[in-house]
Amino acid sequence: MKRTTYKRARFQFWDIESLANVFTIALFDRETRALDVFYLVDRGTPVGDELRQHPLDHKAVLSAIAKRNPAWAKLWKPGEIPMLRLHNLSTWEANHFLARTFGLSDASPVSDPASRSTYLSMYRPVCDTDPQYDPEVHPFLCGYNSANYDTTMLSIYLASVMERTQDPIRKARELAMLASTDEEKRRIGEDLLNTCKLAFERSTIPVTAAEIRRHNDMLFADDYIRQMPSYLRSTSVSKGKGSKGSAYLIRQAMIQSGRHLDIARFNEKQQRVGLKRLLGMLGFQILESDRLSNKTTIETMDDLIELIAYNVSDVVNLAHLADHPTYSGGFDLKHALMVDYPETVYDAVRGSKSKPDCQPSRVRYDRLTPDSTSAKFVARVLAPYERLRDIKTVSFMYPSKQRAQELGIEQFDVLELAKTFFYESIENAKARAAFDEVYAYYASIRGKNFNGSDAYASDYSFDPECNSVDDDGVITAYKLSDIPKRPTNIPYFRKDGTPTSCFATFSTGGIHGAEANLALFEDHNAEARALQDLIDTLIDTLQVRDLPEPEQALAIRKQIRVTLPNDQVIPWQQVLMTKSSPNPERGAFFKPVRNKDLFVMRADGSNKLDPAYAMTSIAKAVHEDFSSYYPLLLTNLSAFYNEALGEDRYGKLYQDKERFGRLMKDPSITAEEREMFASKRSGVKLLLNSASGAGDTEFEGSPIRMNNMIISMRLIGQLFSWMIGQAQTLEGARIISTNTDGLYSADIDMETNNRVLDEQSQRIHVLIEPEELLLVSKDSNNRIELSLPPAQADGSVRPQDAKILSASGSSLACWRKPSPTNSLAHPAALDRAMAVYLRSIAVLDPDAINRTVDPSVAYEIMETIAHQKDSVEALLLFQNVIAASPSMLTFHYACDPISDGEDDSAQTIRNPRALQHYNRVFVVKPGTPGAVSLGAAGAWKVSATTAESRHKRGDASVVRTDAVANAIMIANGYAPDAMTAHRLGIQLAPSDQDITTRKITGIEPSWPMLIVNHDLMCLSEDQRRALIDQLDLETYAQMFAQSFESNWMNKIPETETSDTDTPESENAEDTERSDS
Repeated sequence: MKRTTYKRARFQFWDIESLANVFTIALFDRETRALDVFYLVDRGTPVGDELRQHPLDHKAVLSAIAKRNPAWAKLWKPGEIPMLRLHNLSTWEANHFLARTFGLSDASPVSDPASRSTYLSMYRPVCDTDPQYDPEVHPFLCGYNSANYDTTMLSIYLASVMERTQDPIRKARELAMLASTDEEKRRIGEDLLNTCKLAFERSTIPVTAAEIRRHNDMLFADDYIRQMPSYLRSTSVSKGKGSKGSAYLIRQAMIQSGRHLDIARFNEKQQRVGLKRLLGMLGFQILESDRLSNKTTIETMDDLIELIAYNVSDVVNLAHLADHPTYSGGFDLKHALMVDYPETVYDAVRGSKSKPDCQPSRVRYDRLTPDSTSAKFVARVLAPYERLRDIKTVSFMYPSKQRAQELGIEQFDVLELAKTFFYESIENAKARAAFDEVYAYYASIRGKNFNGSDAYASDYSFDPECNSVDDDGVITAYKLSDIPKRPTNIPYFRKDGTPTSCFATFSTGGIHGAEANLALFEDHNAEARALQDLIDTLIDTLQVRDLPEPEQALAIRKQIRVTLPNDQVIPWQQVLMTKSSPNPERGAFFKPVRNKDLFVMRADGSNKLDPAYAMTSIAKAVHEDFSSYYPLLLTNLSAFYNEALGEDRYGKLYQDKERFGRLMKDPSITAEEREMFASKRSGVKLLLNSASGAGDTEFEGSPIRMNNMIISMRLIGQLFSWMIGQAQTLEGARIISTNTDGLYSADIDMETNNRVLDEQSQRIHVLIEPEELLLVSKDSNNRIELSLPPAQADGSVRPQDAKILSASGSSLACWRKPSPTNSLAHPAALDRAMAVYLRSIAVLDPDAINRTVDPSVAYEIMETIAHQKDSVEALLLFQNVIAASPSMLTFHYACDPISDGEDDSAQTIRNPRALQHYNRVFVVKPGTPGAVSLGAAGAWKVSATTAESRHKRGDASVVRTDAVANAIMIANGYAPDAMTAHRLGIQLAPSDQDITTRKITGIEPSWPMLIVNHDLMCLSEDQRRALIDQLDLETYAQMFAQSFESNWMNKIPETETSDTDTPESENAEDTERSDS
């Protein structure tokens, strides 16, 4: 297999559209810029009959495509004639070219040249394992969600349209077998193509677009929508042959060729996000045909041309999406892995369990392709031909026996080590009790099996020590959810056993931790403590400490007023319930002392930090970066040792990563060599980081299913992380953030910090690299890391000199600009503003984290973002790509602007019109030409409580509808009643749900919004600057300020105004705090 990259290889992008009477395929070649459009239009419809009289107007189609796809038009220089080829699939020539282009074969395996297909041999797809294969000549054929939908549809079409050629081919091959001379065989072969053409043209039952559409509709039924290729085995498609049916084999050959790729699969974080949403986020055109809406029938020639232009838009813009590093980089990484590890593609040499047999006839049935998942790659590399064996049960022994011998140390139990460490460091009983909860939880997992695979049962079914065998001799497996939870949030403790404000949360996944807002917590409990102190003073004053509590309360009630030693007079109402009586029979009762808990219990027995006391920490900190933490732990545990290979390939991969890193820095190598080493290192890093997730799987067929080993590694890793943080705390540090692969320590000098790290790293044999930085952290998922800014000549520091090293969290992740790897439901300008503001206060004024944002500061930040040098980037930051949800029956609409102060009821919604499903919108100044108000119309479930409330009020119906919502629903194919549904030929909306309008999340109805679905890169600089000038920066500034206050700002205790509150004022304060 030849090594290649995304930049060097040839790529074509394709997409299918299937309607009731039209079927189209658009294909765009990145290298030649040419477009091929295949179309099938059924006879008996106006547009179909017109095409019989007049061919499709090439000039009109080209003009429409260029107009609707300016990004494609820009590819052609002035004077160049754009390349557009139109192929009418009612002709043999078009289908012949289609089969040659995409490949048509039912040979199994298609990679083996000796395998015979029932179709013309010239249709066999060139495979990436063929000797003559050249990635710069034979293109990769790429779609979006094509592995699920497009390849399935194309296989159905090709199997249907080419079925009529199979009999002539069979007969010709029979004649060739009887031929006595080579010349006679050659003549039969030459005549075969013409014979197939005649068979196609003489067919009396042509394939129709309507027939293909019926298959399309079946693919979106519940039975197949998640796994569309399985439909090819259905009786209606395979004619009872199942996986031996023609369509199934044709698609299998496409995938087996190694050249059909699904671009969506390269983005493993956001694989199911719609193509148009991603295109919009990246600034490309969002084109949905305004002539098709929910219609599935093409009526006119203009409609057909519109459909083709829309089809072309998807493939041209898909090519732009593929250029993004998320996709192009993913291709480079995984294709390189296929070349470096041929076992991902080829079966083993016969008789071998380790050596791949790199011949076309030995390609694996389950071979990998560049769009295969990272989990599949790591499984195939670590266990190419023989599965691995999991450990018997979860264990805390570390490292492995083999690794311990290599390191010259004894194995040890990490859980017992952690307990010994803590008990030797802390004598406080409450502190030990807190740790004991963690110990007990982990001890309850130790010695249990969590691997329920057949492979595990096969390995241990005869093991006398296996404790997972039931009375019938069947091996069973626990699930982690079966293990009773315990309160495993534990503070970091000082030497005297008092808890710090920082804590760690143990789990079965990864350890996390942050800092709690103890000032607010203490303030909330101050009143409870004051009440308890007063009760204790009264009890001691009356000398009733030895009496039972009811009698103590009764003694105070009988006194009516108690004079304290300091002469202060306390009425009984101040400490007793107001219904208390001096009558002994009726009793007297103390007011309850309601102390709040920092950690609240969950129903499952675990606990969590009360969200009211979450805190944003800002500090100069030392980042204790556990270099490649999981990979090193897995290496030290020999987790993936492969007996068939006779090596720990995972450990070898880790060594390779380090070696490639060193080679990259070698000044004597060429740029090409440096690029190669960088690619190899990235590929190895991908494998290392994917292994733990791939090993802890429920997938029965995984060759590296190692549930017990991976759980062991994760628990051990958490204990090691916590011990390091606790050791630092004993030296005075504040661990403001704890994460699986590192800690952030404040209030500790580097010398002490490094001494503690050296002591701990020698124990766990993991490299720890300390780095000083500025940290703003809310929790493990929301934080920003900054470099320390250098001091100026006058000793001052500037925020802009603090480089943003990383930023994560829902309000920070897209601070650079929108990314296809991050979900984004708001303008990215808010993330940029958040990063800029947090950096500023971290450098200049950390206490500002406790205050609201100054509106003038928020506006100034937004103004700077808007008027940056790069106008495209500015618009990408301020855009908001909104998406309707057809599956949830929610659709967006625009209407004439609604004034601030007006409600958004149906009466105030003027001129409503349905929008396409995806739209790029901006908040603009009032009066901006073209500005609209936005809203959502849909079907909303009526809760039982709401229905009962409406019924009690005497409403005529518990279901509500309004005219605006009905109109928008009709425009999207859902009618409010059966008569309308029948008349318009659309679906009936649910009759038991409200059909009403609501606001779109994050967009107020009174905001003037501008819809701009054009390609931002195709707008002129003047057009972009004009749009930027129209932005309502005040509204964006308010959105940012609200985001800061909701997500980052700390709540601080209110300043007390009086020390002489009356009981009534105390009660009022209780009510106020309760409401807040």
